[in-house]
Amino acid sequence: MSGSVRMGIPERIIWWAVGTMGNLVIRLIYFTLRIREVGLDNLEQGRRHGTGAVIYAIWHGRLLGQCYNNRNQGICVMISRHRDGEIIARIVEKLGFLTARGSVTRGAASALKLMLHTLRTGHDLGLTVDGPKGPPLEVKPGAVYASAQSGCPVMPMSVGYSSCWHFSSWDRFQFPKPFSRMVVGYGPPIQVPKKLDEQEVARWCKKVEICINRVAALCDNLARPIKRKAVSLMFPLLEKFLTRERNRLLHLPLLMILCPAELAYRLLWLLREKLYDSGWLKPKPPPVPALCVGSLFLGGAGKTPLAMLIARTLAERGIPAAVLTRGYGGSRQGRKEVLVIHPGDEKKYQPGRLASWAGDEAALLARCSDKIGVVVCSDRSLGAEAAVAELGAQALVLDDGFGHRRFGRTMDLLLVPDSLVRTTGHLFPAGYLREPRTAAGRARAIVLIRLAGLSAPAPRITWAEGKQVLVLHKSASALTPLADWLSREHQAEEATLSIQTLQGKNVLAFCGIAHPESFRAFVASLDPAHLEVVAYRDHHLYSFRDQQWLRARARDSGAVLATTEKDAVKLDPASIGADCLVLGLKLEESQPGTLDSLLEELLRSHGKKTCQASQDRTFSNLTGNN
Repeated sequence: MSGSVRMGIPERIIWWAVGTMGNLVIRLIYFTLRIREVGLDNLEQGRRHGTGAVIYAIWHGRLLGQCYNNRNQGICVMISRHRDGEIIARIVEKLGFLTARGSVTRGAASALKLMLHTLRTGHDLGLTVDGPKGPPLEVKPGAVYASAQSGCPVMPMSVGYSSCWHFSSWDRFQFPKPFSRMVVGYGPPIQVPKKLDEQEVARWCKKVEICINRVAALCDNLARPIKRKAVSLMFPLLEKFLTRERNRLLHLPLLMILCPAELAYRLLWLLREKLYDSGWLKPKPPPVPALCVGSLFLGGAGKTPLAMLIARTLAERGIPAAVLTRGYGGSRQGRKEVLVIHPGDEKKYQPGRLASWAGDEAALLARCSDKIGVVVCSDRSLGAEAAVAELGAQALVLDDGFGHRRFGRTMDLLLVPDSLVRTTGHLFPAGYLREPRTAAGRARAIVLIRLAGLSAPAPRITWAEGKQVLVLHKSASALTPLADWLSREHQAEEATLSIQTLQGKNVLAFCGIAHPESFRAFVASLDPAHLEVVAYRDHHLYSFRDQQWLRARARDSGAVLATTEKDAVKLDPASIGADCLVLGLKLEESQPGTLDSLLEELLRSHGKKTCQASQDRTFSNLTGNN
């Protein structure tokens, strides 16, 4: 500790006791929190500069969360020499921080000199850029000067709580409530040039201030609880258990109950695989090239957007394509009657009518292109025959159905969301898998979907070694008013709003998808000032009352309504409002051309299989073998 306050033995004992007790209280409270970090790729990017050290910049009122989350890392922090700063110094030292005592009014030069020395030796700095006494949320030049002289970037950082106490101090100091949620966020690194004049210092301070505020808003929005409607309160806990990355001691009692059911499921699956692999059960071959977009995981994984992308790609190459779906969530679910939706047929239905009949996925697929037809049937073989006979399809895309081996496919693509790569290998009901990971051997390639803008390398899928991995980045493409989106005016550029439309506004986002967390992260990345998320069960059909409630809640809070494309097909502009915004999803390849090469292989391989089957039948007729 540098520049500590001089005190006698009694005072030293008192302050030692205060620091020890404060440290224990903080560790106890934060031990009960659920902590999540976002923007770690930004932190890794910042460490690539200079000595690898960074200068954390955080608001004084949110200091405590950073102290706990980044404890025992040898970070050097500046704390004032006043006696009211002594308590903070004692506590953070117990948490494994280095301290440089000084402030703008007292000891700043010596403290800054020590901090620059620690930067050059590879230690990070932590600066409360609006401290020690404000004004609040206004960046002072210390972090900018430190970055300019050391060559280390400023790392905007903040924390957000789902529930916390606010002290009546100048900085509205935040203290989390036990068992709440904390989100720690890191913004893009800011590299300050070495030579600065006064105007440039002020400009860089303003830039740091804007970045910290954005990270703070992001953390607050991600930490705020999702409001569940028409969903059991136990569902979030169940989902958290199923999607866990490892088994903890507290999971053992429940696993002892569920593992026997999982074992029975595994044995039945293994028996079915053996029957198909040995030839006792034979899949029915597809009449035209068929590609299945599937997943090993329960719930939504992004299969429908990928199926739309593949069908559009085939149509753009002049190959008539049709999408086969089961119509999940619609009134026709489970029926073997075939429903053929010709391109453009969705215009004949009132908003939400087709979705309630054939399912929201089928309704969304029918809107993706004027050149693509959709066939809804629980029997994939009947659906394939109808697609060829009535739509003239020369290629089929199966939306889901990786485990449906009764209908043969020319190629399987196995979809893996980035957030589920490290889940446990348990099958349902003990885990989140539909099939064991060994089933990945049936897939031609693995499709990994990640959020756009991540600089960190793609995670390694250890259970799919040897498989080609196609990485797709998903991002928000545009925002479109609901009335324009339903009338297909969203295809016109003048009807599309910029994705920056939500920046700085209050937003009420709602969805009925399997993983509302992913939608919340999407909307939160658009920098709204305040985000509230209402989540319904997957494939929820919105009633008139639901839409009226959402509209009234948004009006009362002065918020903008926003939803997904999958939910938009079930909404009525007259009920929820024509100005409700629809957030479009865009998938882009990290290495362009990979998907085209897979589609070319699909068409070639099916041609070879058809030719071989024809030769086998001819040989059989010539030899008289049936």
